[in-house]
Amino acid sequence: MLMLKIFKYNTLTIPNLHKYNILLFVHKFFHHPYQLPDIFASYFTINSEYHGYCTRSKGDPHLELFTSSLGQRSLKYIGPRLWCSLPDQLKVIRPPSHLNIS
Repeated sequence: MLMLKIFKYNTLTIPNLHKYNILLFVHKFFHHPYQLPDIFASYFTINSEYHGYCTRSKGDPHLELFTSSLGQRSLKYIGPRLWCSLPDQLKVIRPPSHLNIS
């Protein structure tokens, strides 16, 4: 019954809202870094900083290796993983207003 109410009001479920906010953070990191606090200026490492090869994913954040379950729940791990799973058409959208859900 609760799920029906959630969809009736056209809102995201809690897990999807969490993913959405993580993706908004990563989007700001790439396209609007001035909107983030200075401490996040070098939060993610870009693949092109790891090697000089010209690959399709050279502009994506590097997927850090975390062996603990705590590390795999961190923003530093989930953010790049979600971002890399997006289609390229969504990664290049610049204005964050186009990403808002109505």
